[in-house]
Formats: sequence, structure tokens, C-alpha cells
Amino acid sequence: MITAGLHVGHDANAAIVIDGRLAICVEAERISGVKHVPGKNAAVAALTAALNVLGIRPEQLDGVCVADEAGIFMGLEAKHGEALTRLTHNSPHVMLLDAEGLGQGNAPLYVCCHGMAHAASAIRMSGYSDAAILYYDGYGSCSAGFGLNWRGGALTLVEGTMNRLMVGHRYSQFGYFFDGIKKRMPSGDEEGRIVIADILDFAGKIMGAHAYGVAAESDVGDLMEWFSHGDVDVYHAAFMPPPINRDPLPGLRPDNLYNRLHMGCLPEGEQRSLDVLAAMQEAFSRVVMAAVDDLMSRSGQERLIVTGGCGLNIVTNERIARMPQVRELFIPPNCDDRGISAGAAILLHAALSGQPMADPATWTPESRSPYQGLSMVADAPAPQGIHGADLDLSDADNLGRFARALLDERIIGLLQGRSEIGPRALGHRSILASPLRGEMKDIINRKIKQREWWRPFAPVVRSMDADRYFNLSRHDPYMLTGGEVRPEYRDRLAAITHVDGTARVQCLPDRDANPVLWDLLGAFEAVSGIGVLLNTSFNAGGKPLVNLTSDAFALLRDTGLDSFWMDGRAYWKSDSLWG
Repeated sequence: MITAGLHVGHDANAAIVIDGRLAICVEAERISGVKHVPGKNAAVAALTAALNVLGIRPEQLDGVCVADEAGIFMGLEAKHGEALTRLTHNSPHVMLLDAEGLGQGNAPLYVCCHGMAHAASAIRMSGYSDAAILYYDGYGSCSAGFGLNWRGGALTLVEGTMNRLMVGHRYSQFGYFFDGIKKRMPSGDEEGRIVIADILDFAGKIMGAHAYGVAAESDVGDLMEWFSHGDVDVYHAAFMPPPINRDPLPGLRPDNLYNRLHMGCLPEGEQRSLDVLAAMQEAFSRVVMAAVDDLMSRSGQERLIVTGGCGLNIVTNERIARMPQVRELFIPPNCDDRGISAGAAILLHAALSGQPMADPATWTPESRSPYQGLSMVADAPAPQGIHGADLDLSDADNLGRFARALLDERIIGLLQGRSEIGPRALGHRSILASPLRGEMKDIINRKIKQREWWRPFAPVVRSMDADRYFNLSRHDPYMLTGGEVRPEYRDRLAAITHVDGTARVQCLPDRDANPVLWDLLGAFEAVSGIGVLLNTSFNAGGKPLVNLTSDAFALLRDTGLDSFWMDGRAYWKSDSLWG
């Protein structure tokens, strides 16, 4: 049986499931080159690419399921409650959808609950036979969030958890208040509206900036009150408009910190702004941890799966991972909307086949591989001025050359195999550099990334070496939790140590997970004494991860990137590097 899933909202994507196994998940932005690209056309383009890669004809599909976005199809808002109830209390259920332009061949078209698609994708990847599931999102469609109990192949809604957490877009709203985070459209645009892509990136920027502030308890208390304020209608009503308004929010104390911000009383001075962001992150973490504590108690589980866009909050994830109630934690690399097409295809497969959406007996470690996207698309040859030659990285001498180039502060891309799913570069669409000197962060920002000064870069390390350099709650392969850089290594790992002494660490579990990157880490350790590399995404600022050779060559030609290695071949600008 072959089922397909689609997501047509921001970060449009498509996935194919074959006999219950996720075969591919394609993010439309990797094809279009437009970050967070939305729309039916984008989703169908992603699905077409997925079908072509697998050699599947549209008429071979048994069905296509759309992960509904905000009830945009056929006025489905009223049916979300019904869909969620059936999905969580009985076997998976989907509703027939007739949306022109989304069908493939004669395959019947279905729609499923947005939040349930998040849950199904995460359950399948986790391999857990039982777990509590925390879904919490930015806007959400059927709800802002809920808790589920996964046990015995069935899902049940945990009583008291529906819309318990309404925090996602409230977190991102803080980007409106600080000029260093928001960017406005050109002045000719009516009212200088904020670019939608920037709104979607607010949360990541806030996470980097908050570490420069100090949270005051009075501010934390005010913002915890705000995060818990109102019902779901109040939450959804405030989603898109800029929140600055001269009238206080009803039901919230006029002198509450958020109300003061909302009324235009913005912090004076950069440090006060950073302190407010620090208080907001702390308030967010405390509110979420309280919800997790309640969910674990109500569900009777020791394992926890976190999914939804808020699962990208590394600071809060780390706090959850250290909670004694959470014995095991799983957060998929595409926990945001980039993963819900996979969930939709999984739900549809389960509904049509009568099989559980996930069977732990058929799960393998490869099921957790983040490399389930597209391979590089060779749409253009190397342009004039770019040199190329075969470079076999299974050869120890070539590995040594690569490692010495990194030690000499060369910045080198690594492009191999199928791309990562989700927003993090995890060694298949990465830029690597030495972590040894703090100036490297500024060099990469200035020469390539053009990011804000406060945003940190992440390290990658072999799991067997991780505890030597870092104090971690868990060895995370997806960069979704963090930890402290051990004090004795902070000077030697200055390029990846954030201002608060933390790092967002990617741990390679074993060589099979990524042989090339594993061997490069070993080679760098041999020449430097440090088995850690700086790992950032292979893209320019404001662009998605590259997946076209033309984009990779353009980044090499037009920026300070020194070289990249792509599936057995090195490319460079300077004859002195590899020539």
C-alpha cells in the first residue's frame, strides 16, 4: 500500500509511505529556494518530486491525505473536534476532502487533523511502544496543543490537556517588540508590514538573544500570567496582527509587563530588552514544564514525545529532559510543520490498512535517520573559476588534508546523500569549520551567513566523546537539546560556546549514522587534539538549505566559503587548497 501526505501551509511539504514505512519527505523550500514557501502549488511540486525519486506513478497511490491547516478546506473548523475525538479514542479516522488541484491520478483525497499529523509522524519515528505525547504549536488548527497517551497501538486524548498550553505564537510575538529581531518590508509597502518569513524565524532569533539577559522574578511572574491568559479564542484572535495597541488587554492586569509592552511601553536600552527576553524564555519554560509534569502524572508514562513547532525550543527541551518524571525523551528533527505530511500519510495508511500507525516490532534504528529528504539535484555544472576534482574521503590521507584545512581556518561545506528533514543541518547539508577560535563565529557571519551577532553556532561531536567536552542530559542526534560546555574546554571551543556557556550539540550516535562526518571528526581530533567541529547549515542568510548544485556553486562563488565536498568530489576557488 502506498499513501501520500501533503501540507499546504507555511513550510509546505509532501511525504510518501510504503507499506507503513516512511520512504521520503520533501520540503518544498528545497525545490523553490524560497524559505518557508506555502501553498498548494508548492506542496504538489514537492509531491511530484517525491514520486519521481521513488519511481511511483500517481495512479499507484492508494490515497492522498492533507494535514489540514487552520480549517482552510471546506469550512472544516467545526469538524476538527470530531476528527480529533475519532483519531484519539478510536482507530485513526480521516475525512474526505474535495480540494481542486491536490489530487493525484484517481487516488482518493482525504484530510486529517493538523495536530494528529504531528503526533503520528513523531510516534512512527520514535519506535516507542508506549509514551505520553505533548503536541504544542504556534497557531495550531484543531487546537493550540494537547496531550495524548500512546499505549497498545492506540491513542487517547489525556483529559484536561486540550488547549492547556497556548504559548507558541505568544513566544514569537516578542519579536515585534525589538528592532534587533524584526525586519520590515521596504518603506513603499503599506504600513511597513513584517515579512511572513521573518515572523516564522522570530522564535529562533529570540532563543539566541535571551542568553544575554538576566531574568527578574517579577518579570517572569508577569509573563507566566500572560502565557496562561484567556481561552483558545483569545489566543487565536491575537495570532497575526502586531500586538502593540494603546488599549490594555481585557482580563490581564494593566500593569502586567506584557500589557505594558502591548500598550507601547517598550524597554529602554538594549540590556533591558535582553532582560525581558530572558524573563520570557524562563516563563515559557516554567509553564511548559508544569504542563509536562501534569501530563506525565495523568498518563502514567515515563517516556515523552514532544512535537509541534514549539518542540524546536532547545532551552525548554533541555529543561524537560532533566525532569525526573521524564525517563526518556524523543523529539523528531522535523517536529515543526515540516513533518506533518509524513504524519498525514501514516494516518491514512493506518486507516486504509487497519494496521497500527506504528509497530515497534518493525522499527529499526534507520527509522530515526534524519536523512530522509531529497538527494542533491544536479541542475548546473561548476561555473568558470570553480575547480573540481575527485576526493575519496575513505582514504586516510585525504581525510587528513580535509582536517588540516579546517585547522587552518578554512570554511568547508559538506554535501552528501539525502538531505536532512527539518530545519537543522546535521552533516548532509552542512558548513564545517574549526571551533577553536571565537573569531570564527564572526568570520562565518561576515563572509557567508550574514546573521545577527547574538546567534550562536552549534557543535557536532561523536557520542563516545560528547561527555568529555559537554555536560549533557542526553546525546541528541538532532540538535534539539543543549547543554553546558565544560568549563575547562570553553576557551578551546570558543566558536561554539554561547555567552551563557551552553551549546546546541549534535551527537553522532555511531559511525553508521554518518560515516564521512564521523571520520572527519576523528581526523580533526588527530591534528588538533579536539574531536569537535562547528556545524552550521549550508545556506546563505534567509535562504533554505541548498539542494540544487547551482545554489551550492553560487554560495561558493559569491561568499567567503572556501570549498565544499559533494558526494566524492571537492570543489574550491583557490588552487592552494586542494590543487
